[in-house]
Amino acid sequence: MDFSSILIDHGFAPDLYDFESTIIGFDYELYSALLTSMTVFDVDRSRIYRQFNIPSAYVRADLVRNKYCIDRAIRFFLQRWKEELRYLDPICEIIEIYESSKSASIHVLSITKSNAITLTISIT
Repeated sequence: MDFSSILIDHGFAPDLYDFESTIIGFDYELYSALLTSMTVFDVDRSRIYRQFNIPSAYVRADLVRNKYCIDRAIRFFLQRWKEELRYLDPICEIIEIYESSKSASIHVLSITKSNAITLTISIT
């Protein structure tokens, strides 16, 4: 799905919206929600990147599982998304999940009346 076009369709073009502060905020929020205590991910090997010039994935996280199965890692992400990360009143929210036996890729678009973000989460 073309998240860049959806952002623009909802009025969130780079020249009209300050994505920088949203990207920085989501970087911190992802770290806090996914890479602190009680996580299924290896904190030392997982990384979060700010991608200021990539509208389809303004924030990218490469998450490395500890010893847990891929299904559990996906469930962990979705639980933390629902409880800690998602916008309260999204007018558009799309979560695409691609899964294999050893990895997963999750693409998220979330838009409210005043905010928008795109994320790509890779789990290995």
